Amino acid sequence: MLNDPATSPPCPVQSTAEPSGRPIPTDPGVLLFQDEAAHMLGVSARTLESWRLHGGGPKFVRISRGAVRYRRADLESWIGSRVCATTSDLGRAA
Repeated sequence: MLNDPATSPPCPVQSTAEPSGRPIPTDPGVLLFQDEAAHMLGVSARTLESWRLHGGGPKFVRISRGAVRYRRADLESWIGSRVCATTSDLGRAA
């Protein structure tokens, strides 16, 4: 029988791995690359770049002129600050 659960291999488990295949670290103090932070937030890397330029995004760490990282704790804090109880909330913690 073709799709017999007893003989079929298990379905792959979805993980928090980012598109590159690297697992996203869970340590709150770890510095994440821009692509990891974007994946965690569900936005594009260009969106993070825009937020850095115009404001409104999570805090970031400037390692050097071309190297920017995000602390996981800052991303989680920023997400928490965007929680709304109603559609009239402005994204401040409820």
